Amino acid sequence: MMGLMNYINSDMDSPLYAVAFTTVEKLIEYLNTKNLDILVMPEDTADKISIMKFADIKRIFLTRDHVEKDKNTADCSYLFKYVRAGLISETAISMLGIEKAIQTNRLYRTYAVISPVGRCGKTRFAKAVCASDDVRGGLYIGMEAYSSENACQDREDISSNMFYLVKNRDSEIINYIAENIVVEENIHCIPSPCSYLDMNHICLADISWLIEKLVEWGRYTTMVFDIGAAVLRDISCLEAFDYIVMPVLSDESSQNKREAFYAMLKANELCKLMGRIREIQLPDADFKSSTMIRAVEEVIDD
Repeated sequence: MMGLMNYINSDMDSPLYAVAFTTVEKLIEYLNTKNLDILVMPEDTADKISIMKFADIKRIFLTRDHVEKDKNTADCSYLFKYVRAGLISETAISMLGIEKAIQTNRLYRTYAVISPVGRCGKTRFAKAVCASDDVRGGLYIGMEAYSSENACQDREDISSNMFYLVKNRDSEIINYIAENIVVEENIHCIPSPCSYLDMNHICLADISWLIEKLVEWGRYTTMVFDIGAAVLRDISCLEAFDYIVMPVLSDESSQNKREAFYAMLKANELCKLMGRIREIQLPDADFKSSTMIRAVEEVIDD
């Protein structure tokens, strides 16, 4: 059991995160406050589990003997307990209808730039990543708590409108984005919303759908989301991105905020996500400066 958990959690390309329980009682106690998508357990545990009122949880039963495949259903699978760990993981992914993380060597790349630390160069870095794309160019998408005052006075709240269309899975989303792109210092942008309240309702499925539509469009090969750390209610949204970059500072206050951010991820059982975060200390420089460009190259090369 512990070996299977460690195998799943060490696979950084897998969308799964595993938790091990030593007794059924521990499992029930956990489910009183948290949720699971799938359970993997010995077949002889079935009678104890079946009395629980958690019918929405899919199950993989590990058997002592080989089982005919026609015994499997959409919500319940049986596997010989001595099959390779990879097959158990693959079965779980298939039953949940999810896919492994998109390989990062593809043409299109998505970045989340997020930091619990203020005044760390986050936005300048995000724009520098966009500027570094010399294939089809980059798109900067602001997801900070507030847009600048001038942006809200001079034009409509493009970001809030865009995410309204995302929430409704509107087929006109790309037409709206194409017509409302803002060009700032040669960077194509969707400015941050005028209010953080709209961002509070964004979930992982929303971000994934937006990225999918942007990739289908094919206009930009780099998409950079500049995210305010306190904006997302669903921090698991970060799982949608190929790269997660977190600018940090070395002073004590900033380090305390950094530790609090990681503690929050751990409390939400996003330990695997923590392992994907690339920390970086940025120069206090314009996004077009040579020092900022070198910082971008360092991240992209890695």
